[in-house]
Amino acid sequence: MLLEEMTRNVEKYSRDPLKGHSRHEKDIPHHLFKLKAATSSRDIRWHFLPRNFSRHKDNTTYLDWKTNVIWWRVEWIFPQGNNIKCVDERLGENVRIGSHVNKYLDPAVCDLSLREHLQFYQSAGLSGVHLMFKAEKVPKAGVWYYELDPALTLKENLAGKCVIEFPTVYVVLEHHKHLFETLDSDEEFEEYDIMSRDFPNKFNGTGRRGFPRTNRNGVVNRGTDKTNNFLFNHPDNSDSSDAEQNVKKPKLDIPPYHVLIKQHKMS
Repeated sequence: MLLEEMTRNVEKYSRDPLKGHSRHEKDIPHHLFKLKAATSSRDIRWHFLPRNFSRHKDNTTYLDWKTNVIWWRVEWIFPQGNNIKCVDERLGENVRIGSHVNKYLDPAVCDLSLREHLQFYQSAGLSGVHLMFKAEKVPKAGVWYYELDPALTLKENLAGKCVIEFPTVYVVLEHHKHLFETLDSDEEFEEYDIMSRDFPNKFNGTGRRGFPRTNRNGVVNRGTDKTNNFLFNHPDNSDSSDAEQNVKKPKLDIPPYHVLIKQHKMS
């Protein structure tokens, strides 16, 4: 009865257009599959949300199959400009990120409706701001950010980082940069490597399938496969047992059994 009910629910879910695709790779839409493969080849860990999430609906990022260029949707947040948000629907990945944000920092090309909010940023210029990108899926506690290099392209800045749907970049003035805890990409990968080594495998008790368990310094824990006999192999008894083996015990002069019987009869 339970199996039949589960089967009906699965069929109902698959027929409902509002539910959309499942998150299995074989079931995701073709354009998302292509985009995920393209980001993976660029060392970008890109994740997309279910289709009913607003961030997924707003995402206009797409892959140009002919040129193999990713056009990203990027949100720019200006915390010292009343937290105003500026959105670029499609930015080429091969253009320096400083060129993208400079159109908001240059009063000659900035939109008139934004100048009042961004006057402090425009006074500071590109050299007086820091571009911070929130680090996602990081095992460290708290909120961490990467500092992006305005001289590098968008593709180069996102390499080695996790992106959920599309990048959101915080444009921070120089004297507010200390409010953002920064994290290096290499440090993030080291944390993930430590977690993968220490996580036990239920099949063979090792840190990773086919590999021995290691500690946080990468040293293999020796002797973990031996069975510990708490009755005879107690740690407190190890030194005493070794000492007993080195002690020479005196030999007892005990006659054989038939000699003892003969001596008993004679007595």
